[in-house]
Amino acid sequence: MYLRKIKRPQGIYLAIQESYYDRFSKQSRTRTIQSLGYLESLNLKLRPA
Repeated sequence: MYLRKIKRPQGIYLAIQESYYDRFSKQSRTRTIQSLGYLESLNLKLRPA
């Protein structure tokens, strides 16, 4: 598992993703475990008041 930073016009979006091997298509694939949201909104939630 790893944290992926996705650049979007609204800002940087964070998601926890996992890589796995698909035996049927014989390729590695990526699945999103948890979408965290935009970095700026997370900073506002985590910042102490």
